[in-house]
Amino acid sequence: MSTTELTETEATNDVVSVPVEDSQSCENCHLPLNGPFCANCGQEADSKLKYFWVVIMHLLDDIFSFDSRASRTLFPLLTRPAFLTNEYFAGRRVHYVPPLRLYLFISIIFFLTLKFFIATDNNKTITVSDKQALITQVKSHIKGLQTEKLAVEKKQEASNDVSDNISTLDADIAKFNVYLDDLNSDYSLGNNKQIIKLTRELLELEFDQIKEELPADEQARFDSLIASRLKAKDGTQNNEGIKIANNDDGTLSFDFLSDEKNKKVNAFAKELTEKAEKAFNTDTGPLIEQVIGKLPQLMFI
Repeated sequence: MSTTELTETEATNDVVSVPVEDSQSCENCHLPLNGPFCANCGQEADSKLKYFWVVIMHLLDDIFSFDSRASRTLFPLLTRPAFLTNEYFAGRRVHYVPPLRLYLFISIIFFLTLKFFIATDNNKTITVSDKQALITQVKSHIKGLQTEKLAVEKKQEASNDVSDNISTLDADIAKFNVYLDDLNSDYSLGNNKQIIKLTRELLELEFDQIKEELPADEQARFDSLIASRLKAKDGTQNNEGIKIANNDDGTLSFDFLSDEKNKKVNAFAKELTEKAEKAFNTDTGPLIEQVIGKLPQLMFI
């Protein structure tokens, strides 16, 4: 007996929901888009064009987005040397700020704060620290004294007060002319280096004294500088300058070299000493200012 097997087949309609694309066209070939890429030229549908301000905001967000990792990074960085380095090499990095991000953040803070400290230091800079500016200041002061003397002489009053005033002005003019001669002297000769140094310090107090009376401690320093300067000019003060020598007469020589070679070595040592003294006695203010000003750029080298 034949059996008839009935097989019921249930029709299943698999419906794939495809998102309906907005009516867009390719910005390159202007054909309709059907997907994330153009079927004709292959250009990506999403534009990668970003405005400069958006890029800057993303960069700042990456740099300053420290969240709670900042406290876990800054405190060990300041109080536990090498702790962060060991943690980083051990693979435990997710709890801390990435090193490059931290470096960029500290560099930016350094940029912003350094100029304020430089400006503060520059406000304290006085012209006395610069030799050339000091010479100009002394010349201007001498000219002012001479003008004042001419004004007093034009009064043509033969009183004792006028005579005393003229004598005081003459003494001040002579004193500042001596200061000027000392500043213009060659520091590489004899004891001039020490004399110039003392004269510069003395003139700083001289100009302060013109404005107002010096305090007791500054007056004592003023008197000490005068005495030291007189000793230096008389040659009675020890001049402890830079010396490159191994002999009692101040020369440099070696037994294994010939006389001709020793002369060359001694001449080179003398030249090197003069350059060193010039470097150490020249005003270092502008150099230090330039070095501090370039520190932010040096941080990226």
